[in-house]
Amino acid sequence: MANFFTIITMAAVGALIGGFTNYLAIKMLFRPHYPLFIKNWRVPFTPGLIPKRKPELAKQLGLLVVNHLLTPQMIREKLLQPEMVKGMADWLEEKLIAFFRSKKNLAETLEQWGAGIDLSSLKETSTILLQKGFASWLGKNRDLPIDQIVPETVFLAADEKIPDISKGILEQIRIFVRSDEGKDWIRRHVYEFLQGKRFGGLFQIFIDNALIVDRLQEEAARLLSTEESRQKLESALRRKWNLGKEKTVGELVEWAGGEKGWMALVQNISDRFLTESYLMRPISDFLDDVTQERLAKTGAEKIVSFALERITDKIPAIMEKLQIAELIRQQVETFSSERLEELVLAISRRELKMITYLGAYLGGLIGIVQGIFAIILQ
Repeated sequence: MANFFTIITMAAVGALIGGFTNYLAIKMLFRPHYPLFIKNWRVPFTPGLIPKRKPELAKQLGLLVVNHLLTPQMIREKLLQPEMVKGMADWLEEKLIAFFRSKKNLAETLEQWGAGIDLSSLKETSTILLQKGFASWLGKNRDLPIDQIVPETVFLAADEKIPDISKGILEQIRIFVRSDEGKDWIRRHVYEFLQGKRFGGLFQIFIDNALIVDRLQEEAARLLSTEESRQKLESALRRKWNLGKEKTVGELVEWAGGEKGWMALVQNISDRFLTESYLMRPISDFLDDVTQERLAKTGAEKIVSFALERITDKIPAIMEKLQIAELIRQQVETFSSERLEELVLAISRRELKMITYLGAYLGGLIGIVQGIFAIILQ
């Protein structure tokens, strides 16, 4: 019985010593939070390990995050994940559709974005810039032939349209001639012609003017419908077109009203663009619903793809500029010792308790072994 009591006593003492030792060691990681002094002598092991090594801990934590947890490659892979790309594209598509269907006009939208404009000042400025630009361009290209300024594809497209243009002109003239307005026009000119002739009045006594007008109207409509008329008009248009292509830019400007006329045209274009037809129109009026959806979808995909491509290429430079390791070091160093203790215990409280229990278990086991050896040695 005495031997059993000895073993139990030594096991209890060993467990108490082992558990308390581990408990004290864990506490000494954090406590005391600040160094303790007896006069000028600092008490050993104060402050605790973590408060004492906090600067080094903060530095190593920053390096750990940058080198292993938040690397440029990891950020790039996360940003380029299909789910991430699709989510950003869907979000941007919704925003673009909302913008395209907005009832606000461009002027209100610009003002909302902090870029409000004075319409009269904008008109004046844009007109001056456009006129200066046109004057500068005209000064450099005045003596150049038109065919050196206008792309060849434009001339080829215009050449292909000449048959259709000539046919359209003849058709419009024929429609006019066969109309009541055209008939009145023919009657008026026939009357003026006959009145100007010596025997015109006598001629009208024997022949009815209405009959002349009807015959002239039918004959004019027939002539305008013939292939020969179309070919002759087409040939005339081609001659004029070919002559026009040989003119210089300056000659074309003079033919079209001179430089002042073109300056007025430039001002008119500027005014029309900045009037209620454009800046003051609701944004939703510019595109139909189908075009809005298609443009929003393709635009969102292209914008997100372009933005991610540029951003991912710049991630290393961005991270270097941000100095994340230094930011983490500075932030951790601002933590109080109490705050650091709370953070560590919040993560590992259960494990630290198990270490304490393990110390008690090992101490108890050692106590039992010691008790057995003590009994044997007696």
